[in-house]
Amino acid sequence: MNKTFHHHHIHTTLSNANSRILLKNFRAALLQLPGVQEEQHFLLAVSGGKDSTVLADLFFCAGFSITIAHCNFQLRGAEADADEVFVQQLAARYEAPFFSTRFETAEFAETKKISIQAAARWLRYEWLENLRVAEGLDWIVTAHHANDNVETILYNFTKGTGLAGLLGIPAVNGKVIRPLLGFTREELEQYYLQEELEHREDRSNAEVYYARNRIRQQVVPTLKIINPHLEHSVSKNLPFLQEIALFFELEVQRVREKYWTERHGVYFFAVEVLKDHPAAGNLLHRLLQPFNFTSDQIGNLLQAIKNGQPGKFFYSEGYQMLLDCVTLVIEKKREANDASIWIPADQFEVSLPSGLFILVYHQEPPTTYSVDVNTAWIDSAELRFPLELRHWRAGDVFCPLGMGGRRRKLQNFLSDQKIDRFTKKNLWLLVNADGRIIWVVGFRLDERFKIQDSTTTTVEIKITDFQNPKT
Repeated sequence: MNKTFHHHHIHTTLSNANSRILLKNFRAALLQLPGVQEEQHFLLAVSGGKDSTVLADLFFCAGFSITIAHCNFQLRGAEADADEVFVQQLAARYEAPFFSTRFETAEFAETKKISIQAAARWLRYEWLENLRVAEGLDWIVTAHHANDNVETILYNFTKGTGLAGLLGIPAVNGKVIRPLLGFTREELEQYYLQEELEHREDRSNAEVYYARNRIRQQVVPTLKIINPHLEHSVSKNLPFLQEIALFFELEVQRVREKYWTERHGVYFFAVEVLKDHPAAGNLLHRLLQPFNFTSDQIGNLLQAIKNGQPGKFFYSEGYQMLLDCVTLVIEKKREANDASIWIPADQFEVSLPSGLFILVYHQEPPTTYSVDVNTAWIDSAELRFPLELRHWRAGDVFCPLGMGGRRRKLQNFLSDQKIDRFTKKNLWLLVNADGRIIWVVGFRLDERFKIQDSTTTTVEIKITDFQNPKT
């Protein structure tokens, strides 16, 4: 190998013809990315693994101005520290400025209630961007390659993440660029061997990326029997998919501008545009993205729009939504524990973030009762509308079924049931218009609303897909 480590602006000569071809193709791929120019300064994210070591070597050999950055996630003790030392020595050999940082990744993941991978990704990109700005550099560069793209797409396809998940890893995303996306792992491996590079093996890979590794080791080899050039075929097809996604975004914009208005924090959407729209479901998902409604809720809403069923309410963590005759109205919910959901006499279904609340009227009492805690049978003669669905409040009192009509503080009842604080906070009560509690939803009916011998008409109230801790 004929490589000299002088100054990172000096081109080096590679003795191997294949390496020279790869280097030439790499230079071309990098400079083809929108906004990238030869004289710019690149911040390379180098873990010390094989891919990022090849990335650093290609940048050095191509003569670009580089700074090397390394994140120590402190997940592998002494091994992680050795990675940091390795990358620091690599930067010294290339005479490139070196920066490193250490994260309390596990602690951060626990605090934010996210996975270790998600925490590491978030911490890494935030630090890299701050460093890029502080050092006045043009681009952050990561070593993602064609195989990463294939594995990401297959993983997302399997998990069902919609169109966005099938677009692969973007080659340019803000100030992050990925010039190796057009190269396969095999091509980079060949360069690595020919240039006699060294790297550090991350032993946690097998554990952390278990599902990805399964795709890498079992799924991809099978697909490559059908198409040996799988990675290149996917790389070639991605621009078409990305263009379709851009085309769809233009349509979202057109619909939003024409049919969507906002007044004083309340949103109005003229839904007739969806009736015959070929991409109605995707469009609705995209428009409602900021409001935290679930896929099931959006599916039910779309059905109601297409069937012309106005008067449906939907509730998400932060918003409430009403389907009026031709308009969808969305507004912020009040504080969770003050929020009230009113159910008029002609409303038979309410959609909450935790599931569907359904009222079914019957002309006569049932012959058998379900023991399912998510179903309550009520004497409909006792109901006064509008009913109210709300969270429990201090001072609430009801007559728990089976206690002979004795009054009991709801707080004491919940303590007897050994219901934890979190469940208590998210508990729903169905309340009559006269203020009496009808049902502690999913737990206990009030004695005064039970079906008697004299009952003629009944209402069966069901909750479906509710996150009920008792089920």
